[in-house]
Amino acid sequence: MTQQARVVLGDCRAALEELTDGVHGPTWRRRWVAVMVLLRAVGHVLDHVDAKGGPKMRAAIDSAWVALKERKPYSLIFWEFIDQERNNVLKEYAVGAGHNTTVYLNSSRPVEYEYLINVGPYKGRRQREVVLEAIEWWTRYLDAIDAAARAPQLPLASRSLACNRTHL
Repeated sequence: MTQQARVVLGDCRAALEELTDGVHGPTWRRRWVAVMVLLRAVGHVLDHVDAKGGPKMRAAIDSAWVALKERKPYSLIFWEFIDQERNNVLKEYAVGAGHNTTVYLNSSRPVEYEYLINVGPYKGRRQREVVLEAIEWWTRYLDAIDAAARAPQLPLASRSLACNRTHL
């Protein structure tokens, strides 16, 4: 099934845990880049590794990709976050997120950290929340592919009849 893609997804979860309060500067940037590259790598590993699991798996993966492209405006988390931010990072080394630190001098108030998305439809949202949403989206996507690959395949004649019935 989608074994290797799920390994990458597990690494996404671990990388998310490393985006902790207090991380800033180049350390934060490296961790952000790692998260974004891993999020997009889920799809590439799915297509290039897990798809070798057999014709049903290849068909399920291809079908899910076609559906994702057809619903492009509705899959914001993939197109406008996972894909776009990965492209920004790998093609321009531009980062669409940032961090602020507020230190209260002469006060007992603790240091406040703020990690927000700076561009696109997720602008102003907390980075960790959006990354978690992306991880949850990938989980549902992989679950759907696994379910499709496990589904019994209709004989060719039944498939053509089923297709004809949907066009009536």
